[in-house]
Amino acid sequence: MTTVRLHRQVCAFIDVLGGARLFKGKDRHRAGEFFSCLETFEQRMNGWSRHFPRKRQTRAMVKTFSDNIFVAFPLRSNRQLSDEQVVALFLGELTDQITQLTLLSGFPMRGAVTVGPLMFSEKFLFGPALVEAVELEKAALFPRILLSKSVLQYIEPDSLYHSLVLRDADGYAFLYYLGRKIHFPSSLEWHRQFVQNGLAENASRVRERQKYEWLAQYHNFHAMKAGAPDQRVVIDRATAFKPYGDDTAIAA
Repeated sequence: MTTVRLHRQVCAFIDVLGGARLFKGKDRHRAGEFFSCLETFEQRMNGWSRHFPRKRQTRAMVKTFSDNIFVAFPLRSNRQLSDEQVVALFLGELTDQITQLTLLSGFPMRGAVTVGPLMFSEKFLFGPALVEAVELEKAALFPRILLSKSVLQYIEPDSLYHSLVLRDADGYAFLYYLGRKIHFPSSLEWHRQFVQNGLAENASRVRERQKYEWLAQYHNFHAMKAGAPDQRVVIDRATAFKPYGDDTAIAA
């Protein structure tokens, strides 16, 4: 009989938007790029496992299934790291990897980060922290990684990692991945093109286009903050509307 042992951990549940279409196998080159970035993500996050020797239930810090990613760091398992430092380390590394996956693979991501009891073993993934992360991911709606109240309590206003957080209009706090130090100079221009392509490709797909419209607002916020107004994305909502009768398709 398996013994259930819950340990307090900081964890993230992430949904790769558009991944389901990718997994149909129509674009093998893009799929290869995605899995290459995902492999780097796993190697980077799992590489931290040696820093958490006590109460560690698994050597892996990451589990991937379909187009979902789950990652966790245990708290109170390293005498040299406080819980605040572990959460800050987790958010910093997670932000870097999300930046790489988004910019290099071109996939927006939605998810949530929580802190709470969790059983994370080679065979089992169980606990309130997972439940909260999955439920909060559904509330995210847009391509953003929400932070629960249980996470925000570890981020002090004077912390260097305070700059990793933005507050959205609906009150949710989320990871500010564009605010992280980017590893290649053309990242803002590339992100602009990524958002513009998403808007154009999803002009007739209302729900998907809404996600890219949110990304455009997020991108423009960062462009202005970075002093690069010329890199803003123009959101032309008029292109999404046509007079009745111009299309043969009729909405049910």
